[in-house]
Amino acid sequence: MLSLLTLLSVADAQPPITHKCATLERLRLAPPLLSNDEIPVLPPSSNKAERDNVCPNCNSLSSNNFIVRWGSGVSQTQAQDVLDSFEYAWSQEINQLGYDAPSSTDSYLFNVYIGDS
Repeated sequence: MLSLLTLLSVADAQPPITHKCATLERLRLAPPLLSNDEIPVLPPSSNKAERDNVCPNCNSLSSNNFIVRWGSGVSQTQAQDVLDSFEYAWSQEINQLGYDAPSSTDSYLFNVYIGDS
């Protein structure tokens, strides 16, 4: 019986952990996230035209590259946050990383619709 218990305890033993996960330590070293105050607010551009508005009675806000359209249930501040986020993504992906801009955005604003509003 004693030999059976010894075998079970040896079979159940786990090898010692020789390293720890470093995720939490790496997160502490990560740069801070941007606050809303750090995202540049760009003035609306007048050199790009609007295109195919499928919601003529919607509210709208525009920037250099985008036009956000929404109905009821969304405040202008919330819509501005969406617009600012799209412009920030554009500045990162197109201007800094060098990705191609979506087709026709050299002449037209890119439509962004906030659904169910």
